[in-house]
Amino acid sequence: MAENFSFFDPVEVAPGVWDREYFAQQFTDYFRRLVTTGVMKGESGELKVSTEGNSMITTLNTGVAYVVGRSYENTSPLSHTHDTEVLGKNRIDRIVVRLDLRTESRFVKSFIKKGVASTIPVPPNLQRDQFIYEISLAQVKIIGGQTYININDVVDERGKTDICPWAGSKILPNFDNATLEEHIHDYKEHIPYVVTGGTGESYVIKLDGVTDYYEGLAVAIKIHAANTDDAPIIKIEGLAAKAILKQNGQRPKTGSLRKDAVYTLRYNGKDFILQGEGGSGTAQPADVLTGKTFTNDNGEQTGSMVNRGAQIITPKSSLQYIPQGYHNGAGYVAAVPPVSNLEYRAVRATDYLYKSDGPRKWFHVTFTMQQKILAFVVQFNGFELTYNGTKMDVDMMRLHLVNDTGWLASDAMMQGVNDGAIWQGISARADTLYGNGIKAVGNTIYVDVLIEATSGLYFNYTYNSAIVVQSLYI
Repeated sequence: MAENFSFFDPVEVAPGVWDREYFAQQFTDYFRRLVTTGVMKGESGELKVSTEGNSMITTLNTGVAYVVGRSYENTSPLSHTHDTEVLGKNRIDRIVVRLDLRTESRFVKSFIKKGVASTIPVPPNLQRDQFIYEISLAQVKIIGGQTYININDVVDERGKTDICPWAGSKILPNFDNATLEEHIHDYKEHIPYVVTGGTGESYVIKLDGVTDYYEGLAVAIKIHAANTDDAPIIKIEGLAAKAILKQNGQRPKTGSLRKDAVYTLRYNGKDFILQGEGGSGTAQPADVLTGKTFTNDNGEQTGSMVNRGAQIITPKSSLQYIPQGYHNGAGYVAAVPPVSNLEYRAVRATDYLYKSDGPRKWFHVTFTMQQKILAFVVQFNGFELTYNGTKMDVDMMRLHLVNDTGWLASDAMMQGVNDGAIWQGISARADTLYGNGIKAVGNTIYVDVLIEATSGLYFNYTYNSAIVVQSLYI
């Protein structure tokens, strides 16, 4: 076994004798272990073949290639002239870079590899054996009877696996150009960024390399204009339009896709679905505090509920409504001192119902209390009816606490039934009026009483009863 190493400058150990000698194969072996066969991508003109379309000449641009460890470099554009072909037949030539190891050759050069004329021509096979190895830079179609080469008849073959790959590294991760392009345009694994065009109803984008929709296709879009309706669509240039939907399947509301905002979409096989679009729900702006933002089925919203803070309510004699809005829990209803007094007043009312008065007669009673009245109760206490000094049947008479300006039979609150009875009274707040008949103003209670004869006979009756009031005051 031997240890090999390279490369070092030689030292002359004797006249014309050097201690280090290196052979071409040693360099070849070195590069072959590092670089794969192919054209060096990005180097100069990358050995591109072209024609001007007005002659039989093709031009090889500058560039570098490695062929089985040997290097090739073209430092200036190089012309190749192709033979014409007879009318009725065509031919396909190839421009090749050829490694020739034969003793008489020992080079790497470019050549025209001439094809065979035919009505259905095919490109010539590449030679690859122990002495010669070829890579094809381009196919060139020669039209029979034509003295020039069409520009479109030069077909680039660089980057084709096994024909003319791009040179790569054997010690670093390496992939061919087709794989690289496929990786770059894999919009399922990588999300491209584009700015939309079109209108706010129909957005248009351009994605290189996409010829059809496929499930999982993703794209990040910057919206050039807010959506102007609630059914926006998007299409990749050259393809059919697709709907834009939220994750819950609903369409974005008008204006919810905002100008200059960036949204990520992913195709589900039918529509483009907004990714990370936000929450959904049934809350409405009136349910959320003013200035606070939230999301619902319509996207991001701003609350409108008024913040009332701590509301303090002091009782009054009239109704007070609690204002709508947010209350922080620190509010309260102010305490009312307990009722300390119950005041009682009674008036003995004596009056007459004369025959000339008809079946009904009003009389009025006033009670003056010590304090301002909060609430009160009015009752009859006892009932006596006489005629010429003779006590009569109380059923012949009814007493009513009513409004003398609008009495109805249904308004009757008190009816005489038994002598000396106390009947259920009328209770009221100080600010409540039963018509004009019973009311309290300040510390005074006003009561209207209606005497009604229930029999068909009208005599000169004497009415005698006590009217009692009880009032609450603070």
